[in-house]
Order: sequence, then structure tokens, then C-alpha cells
Amino acid sequence: MGKNDKKTMPEKPENLFTEEMFLNSLLTVPENAEGSLKEQEGLQRDIKYKMKVLQTILYLEVPDLILSGKECDEEKGKKLIEEKVENDELLFGYTFHVSSNPEFKRNWSYMRKQLDKYAAFLFGAKRFFEFVFRDVKALIGILQGIQDVHVVFDGLVDAAYSDEVPCVRTKMLWEHFHNLTHAWRGYYKVSVMVKETILVVCDCSYKNGTDKLCEKVKEARDNFGL
Repeated sequence: MGKNDKKTMPEKPENLFTEEMFLNSLLTVPENAEGSLKEQEGLQRDIKYKMKVLQTILYLEVPDLILSGKECDEEKGKKLIEEKVENDELLFGYTFHVSSNPEFKRNWSYMRKQLDKYAAFLFGAKRFFEFVFRDVKALIGILQGIQDVHVVFDGLVDAAYSDEVPCVRTKMLWEHFHNLTHAWRGYYKVSVMVKETILVVCDCSYKNGTDKLCEKVKEARDNFGL
């Protein structure tokens, strides 16, 4: 049998869901927002600004070392982001402009001090999305094929699984965008649901791999006979 006659092994489902697909889906503007007309108008008005914040986080260039969970690597990641912030002249110009407003009592020194916290926020948020992408892929083989199953990460990202292509559809829950400010905590909640019914809630840490999460989800799936 020649080389060209060999059967091509089918691609694993988790390999068909790429990081590019993940990022693009998160940056999709919702077509049908829930809530009253006033709430929908408010969401659409704010969405372009939230989108810019999310783009800044998702496309922040930081080495994969932030996935290690080690404190020494965490500090290296934060340092890299701090350098990016400190080299952003436009950002310093903006803080000066905002602080010149009498409402801020012209306190530019306070604004500059917040830049350290801003770098920590960027690091925490970037790390959160890196771990969400990792977990979403890890759960494909466990949840694919279960009707109406979806997973919510810290009330911020919703991942719906199916047998279709793509096998996962993720979206931002824009109404909970403020949850991003908690990304520095070092842990996050993963809620596995079928429609509105919660099957299991898992407390995950950035220091953990995916084994513990996968085992809990498998156990919940089997307990519910799915």
C-alpha cells in the first residue's frame, strides 16, 4: 500500500476548535439583547467601549508562561505587562487629561499610581481567558452530544456544545462584563448546565490542571444519565 493509500485519521473535535475561533466568537456583537428596550439601548451604547477593552485583553502579547500557575512565572508575566503599560505614551497622556478635570481634584499622581493596578488587571483578565479556552477544549469530549448543554465561566463566558461544526460556540455575557474586575483572584467558577438546570458547579484554580474539572463534570454527567 502506497503512502497516498493510507487512511486519513479524523481530526479530534478539540483540535477543530481553535483559539482564533474562540477569540472571534467572544468579540461578536450580540444581535438580540435581552431586557427592556432601555436596557437594550444601554447595552448597545456601551458595547463598542467594552469591545475595545476586551480586544486589548485578548490580543495582549504575553508568553504562555502565564498558564503554568507558578508564582515566579506569574511575576514574570506581570512584569512584561507593566513594561507595556509604562511604554504607552498615549495612556499617560490620557490619565493627565482625565486628572485635569476638577471632579478628580487634578490629582494626576493618584491616576499614575493606578497604572500598577491596571497592569495587574490586564494580567489577571488575560490569564482568565487563556484558562477558559483551555477548559472549553478539555470538556469537548465529555459534553459533546448532550442536548442543550452549556458551560458558564464566572458568569462571563458561555460555551455551548453540539455535534455540529464548530463543536463549541462561545459568547460573552456582556451584561456581566464587570466580572472581569475579579479576574485577579486566582480562581474562577465553572457552571455546567442543561438549559437553565445546573448540573454541577466547580471551583477552579489557576494552579490546577484540567483533570479535576473533567472528573467532576464526568461524574455529574453520569449521575444525570446524560
